[in-house]
Amino acid sequence: MVTRRSIVIIIISLIAFVSIINTNTYLIESTATLKAEKEEEKHEPLHASVVTKVNNPTTESAPRPHPLLPYPSAILDIIKSTNSSQYTWIGNQYVPPAGVPVFTPSQIKAYFQNRNVLFIGDSTSKRIWRTMKNIINAQDLDNIAVEDVHVDQKNWTDKNGMTCENTGPRSLLLTNPKMISCANTKGSTAENYVSSSNLDVDSTTSSGQIASMRMQRKGLIDNFLAYCHHNIQWLINGENPKNILEELKEDYDLVIIGNGIWEYVNSGACRRKSLSGLGLLPLLLDTIRDVSSKDLQIVVRSPGFAQDSWGRSRGNYELMGEFVDYSLQYFHNLTMAKKDNVGGPKPNITLVDFGSVIYKRSFNAERIEGDHVAHYGYEARTLLVQQLMHELIKAELEN
Repeated sequence: MVTRRSIVIIIISLIAFVSIINTNTYLIESTATLKAEKEEEKHEPLHASVVTKVNNPTTESAPRPHPLLPYPSAILDIIKSTNSSQYTWIGNQYVPPAGVPVFTPSQIKAYFQNRNVLFIGDSTSKRIWRTMKNIINAQDLDNIAVEDVHVDQKNWTDKNGMTCENTGPRSLLLTNPKMISCANTKGSTAENYVSSSNLDVDSTTSSGQIASMRMQRKGLIDNFLAYCHHNIQWLINGENPKNILEELKEDYDLVIIGNGIWEYVNSGACRRKSLSGLGLLPLLLDTIRDVSSKDLQIVVRSPGFAQDSWGRSRGNYELMGEFVDYSLQYFHNLTMAKKDNVGGPKPNITLVDFGSVIYKRSFNAERIEGDHVAHYGYEARTLLVQQLMHELIKAELEN
């Protein structure tokens, strides 16, 4: 028989049981809430993590800041992971790979003020040299005139007044005065060296003192004519009786080689017996690889394409295509070899793949025309300036 006392005890027990259930439910919900809050803290919005990585790189693989181009690490990562083959076009305006900046004339000048550069190659190389020189020596780096970058046979006058007579001594100038064109980057130590050379150098100055002074000057930007592969092979061959390679090393730390198109346009001058086949290109690239060093960086530019006034490619498509394809494969193999041979010497050579990109603006109505079947207009040369800067900075980040 259930008494009143028993009923009270049962009611109290039920209340306690419900209280325990509510407490456990609260604890479970609280635990789940805390866990969810921790998960939310763990998975921040992507843009927040990117900002953190940009401002505070924490991994050993993050590129070190570049002293002249203070881009955030995210931009340096993009430069390092892209290359000069990836430029595209809108009309005649080049478009860099996504995330790669357009290097400004001020940045280009700051970079080349700290290098001693020799362009070696044919007339297409001389035109890029003149365009580059005029960009970095322009009076207004924020407003460079078309005439400064538009170089053709009617515009050979050098408005900046740079000649070999007022740029100081060069070793190559002593033995090859007709082949070399000289200039200094304005505001560089090379220009200051020239302006004070009469005070610092006299008949009693030793060759060792002159060499020491040369090591201190930065900002040379010169051009040396060499039309064919065999010409450049002869120039940089260490067995050359004129010792031109040693003369080159005395003055320059960066050599930019641009040729190849004469192998078709004037095959007789280039000693070619056929209009196909790689000829001396493999040997030339091997020689470039072997003579480069930590003190001498060598850049190779893949060639463009020729077209006459009737829009015909003059049959050189296959030959130039072979040169471009072989250069791409050669440098790809070299990159793989560097990764495999971690402890060995690493050649200091770089490819600027002008040929693959300019191909799309080389024929018929799409061609960026110049003043010769082998030449391009200034839009192509400003593309090459950007590609060159891209690969030079990338090479620094990789080393």
